[in-house]
Amino acid sequence: MTLSLGNASCPHCGYVVDSTMGLDGSKVPNDGSVTVCFNCAKVSMFQQTAFGLRIRMLSEDEVGPVMGDAVVQRAVQALLEFRRTNPFPPTEQRL
Repeated sequence: MTLSLGNASCPHCGYVVDSTMGLDGSKVPNDGSVTVCFNCAKVSMFQQTAFGLRIRMLSEDEVGPVMGDAVVQRAVQALLEFRRTNPFPPTEQRL
């Protein structure tokens, strides 16, 4: 299942994220869900705001536990491998 996000953007590279799905391929994100940017492969977290779900950088306290998670590590490695074999130009679309 894929969730439309409107105009959320990666806090690391500014890539416009218009849809997402859970790391398990089925769940939709909620407050505290981890995401990996398709453009830069950096890990961020969803945060519920008054304006809906937004994507933010991990806090210092979150970096260790999140980056140490095996599912997150596999997702980052899979995306990096995909990008090595399927390059595309960096996005010019930024918020």
